[in-house]
Amino acid sequence: MKLQRTIWVFVMVGLFLPFQVVYADQCDDMFDKADSIFESAKEAGNQKDYNRAAELYEKAAKYYDKVANMRNCRCPKIHKASRNNVRISRENANKYRKWIKGYAAEVKLTEEYNQAKERYNEGNTYARNRQWDKAIAAFQEAAQIWDGVGAATQSENGRRALESAKLARDAANLARKYQQQQ
Repeated sequence: MKLQRTIWVFVMVGLFLPFQVVYADQCDDMFDKADSIFESAKEAGNQKDYNRAAELYEKAAKYYDKVANMRNCRCPKIHKASRNNVRISRENANKYRKWIKGYAAEVKLTEEYNQAKERYNEGNTYARNRQWDKAIAAFQEAAQIWDGVGAATQSENGRRALESAKLARDAANLARKYQQQQ
């Protein structure tokens, strides 16, 4: 009876142990894969590829989340580390998404700034040719665009846009004076 019980214990341990090791290896493998993705996300961020960095951080967070929810991992600290890494990965993904939105807004404002600059230069060309009505209209349009850019951002572009808007209004007033002298 004792021998039969001993054999039964060895059989149970023999059957259960390989599955346990395999599952523990899955935890390690999944954690390693998440770490690899996390490192790739950091590298993408260093290379200023913010879209890719955000995607990779989100992907790493999913893998870390899977590991955090696995049971019977060999290392008990892997669950806590995974939960912490999920939080860090999601924070980084959100940070990069925020940067992407800010960057897109700045690009749009820069395009508007340049459009106003073109209108201002057209106004100068009209003024040199003594086409006062067209010059005044171009200067006023440039000032209006620059005022919008200046109101939309507190960046260096915004400050320059407000200064340029004042110059455009001054140029329009000067063009009006010349127009009245004719």
